[in-house]
Amino acid sequence: MADLELSVRARRALDRLGILTLGDLAARSDSELLSCKNFGQTSLNEIKQRLAEHGLSLRAR
Repeated sequence: MADLELSVRARRALDRLGILTLGDLAARSDSELLSCKNFGQTSLNEIKQRLAEHGLSLRAR
């Protein structure tokens, strides 16, 4: 996950959710991520952008 170069807030939220790999992250949906404390639309947009750079996206529900 370090290769995504995420903000501290986004990284901490992913840690709280137990997301350790890109595959773990791509298996999650927008709503799952947004349900995490201190994780908002800005962090979601950041993660979507970083995943897209690797040819991945979040699960569609």
